[in-house]
Amino acid sequence: MHLYMPRGADRWTSSVGKLFEEFVHISLLLCSPGTMAVVELKVGMHCERCIKAIKKAIKTIDDMESYQLETETNKVMVTGNVTPEEVVKALHKIGKTATCWTED
Repeated sequence: MHLYMPRGADRWTSSVGKLFEEFVHISLLLCSPGTMAVVELKVGMHCERCIKAIKKAIKTIDDMESYQLETETNKVMVTGNVTPEEVVKALHKIGKTATCWTED
């Protein structure tokens, strides 16, 4: 998990960051005025129907700027003012499970 936070954000990193470690991999990049996040997850994509459903679900997330699917590795990346919970919730609504993306 990569968290890039401004000075003084230690309390946020230690309390909230631990919740994300086991669930999703997130990289936060600071932007003005809000925070831009890149949420990286592993999601099963077995067929074209799965891919279409995942794309449709991701597009419903508020403040989503862009997304990318890597079907050969089952990697889903969502960029925007989004939280990991929002992405996972959208995927769960279509019956998909998401796990932390790890570089194998």
